[in-house]
Amino acid sequence: MLNPRWALFASLMACAKPGDTGQAVDYDLAAQDCTDPVASIGYTDVAESWGLVSTDDAQRNRMEYNPIALADFDNDGDDDVVLAPRTGGVWLHWNSGKGFTQELVQEFDEPMSLAVGDYDDDGWLDLWVGGRAANQRLYRNLEGAGFADATAEAGLALEDAIGDKRHGTFIDYDNDGDLDLYLAQATARPDVLGQYDVFLRNDGGVFTDVSDLLGEEARSGLGWQSLWSDLDLDGDLDLYIVNADNATFGPARLMRNDGDDGEGGWVFTDVTEDCDCGWIGSAMGASAGDIDHDGYPDLYVTNTGPSALLWNQQDLSFINVGYAQGASAVPDETYMTYGSAFFDADHDTWLDLLTVAGPLYVTTDFSQTADQPDVFLFGSEIGFEDRAAEFGMDDIAAGRGVATGLLNDDGFLDIAVTHLGADSQIWLSECTEARSLIVALEGTESNRWGMGARVVLETSGGTLVREITTAPGWSGAMHPRAHFGLGTVTVESLTVHWPAGGEQAVDVTPDVQGRIYITEP
Repeated sequence: MLNPRWALFASLMACAKPGDTGQAVDYDLAAQDCTDPVASIGYTDVAESWGLVSTDDAQRNRMEYNPIALADFDNDGDDDVVLAPRTGGVWLHWNSGKGFTQELVQEFDEPMSLAVGDYDDDGWLDLWVGGRAANQRLYRNLEGAGFADATAEAGLALEDAIGDKRHGTFIDYDNDGDLDLYLAQATARPDVLGQYDVFLRNDGGVFTDVSDLLGEEARSGLGWQSLWSDLDLDGDLDLYIVNADNATFGPARLMRNDGDDGEGGWVFTDVTEDCDCGWIGSAMGASAGDIDHDGYPDLYVTNTGPSALLWNQQDLSFINVGYAQGASAVPDETYMTYGSAFFDADHDTWLDLLTVAGPLYVTTDFSQTADQPDVFLFGSEIGFEDRAAEFGMDDIAAGRGVATGLLNDDGFLDIAVTHLGADSQIWLSECTEARSLIVALEGTESNRWGMGARVVLETSGGTLVREITTAPGWSGAMHPRAHFGLGTVTVESLTVHWPAGGEQAVDVTPDVQGRIYITEP
């Protein structure tokens, strides 16, 4: 599966543990190409000059549209962009490293969500697009030559669905090596309409409805997003269902993944009552990341009103430290935050957080504040500081989606932000001398791209953990890889915890940087 760009690099042997049969690791330690480093990072909006499709459709109605994905769909080493504006269809932007070539994938009415994952396990990332009601499509990647509609052949046609909106997430909940799909549905009164969230197991490229594994109560909220993360570090992905309007339609829910029941089924246990993570207010989306270097994923939940930063207490309970850590983002319930993404923007080892804001309705609605700036929170060991204005990124358009990716070879993550009724932005990062390490996985027993794996770096500055996912937050999607900012720390060890259960140690030097591709033994 390694892309052609890196195929010439010699395959080296990692440090094998007892019982291992050997493991292939491909290194490209020259991939961080920062030829003119600056003292501190900045950003340039290249959306227009690179050729991003416009989202300035002049429509006054707002609601929830314009999802975006940054992922390497042609396996050439840099990320391409999929943008699905409210009108005009789903657009693929092939990335040359200096600009985009646009290609219309298909006309699509009011797309609201994108999900990225290799559902057919052929080494090429596929694309799911969701809209309102029964409007969803699965596009199979034609080995970097475009996409073909595979919705019917994959068993995803839901003609009778009537939900208001749908959000999809690819995951491997049962660690069987193929990617399953969870569809969060925002349906008022599902008990009357019979339209709950849908849970689909992948059986060799065809999806089977296994929603009964969760039950109707767990799937009955006003679903905006599902977030899957190993929150208790027991080796399988737990499910956090982001539900809006908690007072009316019930809480967000945390479902602990308890694994195989020994009789051919699977067990999820609702632990919402004890997690202190259910009654957010009106949650819009969620992101996962380890904010305090303790190895456990924490949660950032965007909201109608102040966002919640849920500090993982290592027992599937959380404390909201949004105010204490300077991460609440907005002052009150007249503001709304939507998409968000954790990433180390400045390579200082601490996760940063970008979240976008904007009114749900037209600005004449009395309950919504018209000017809602986006927020770029830089993390440190003492909390977060909003630096969006410093970078000119405090946009006051109706912000919706956020995604990050590698649009060039400097090792710094670039950013995409979408808006409604205004042009969206591609923020190209400047680079400094601070190092980064980019880890891509190839599963053999686990799923092909190692989604759900934990990559752990022990460093002189503490433990850094990244979980392989393609879902950074609501309305965004990204490439399945781990990105570590390293600054000036030295690396002591690198370990991959694979979804299939294996643990793999990889030899690295203390000053390692660049890209590493690791194959599961």
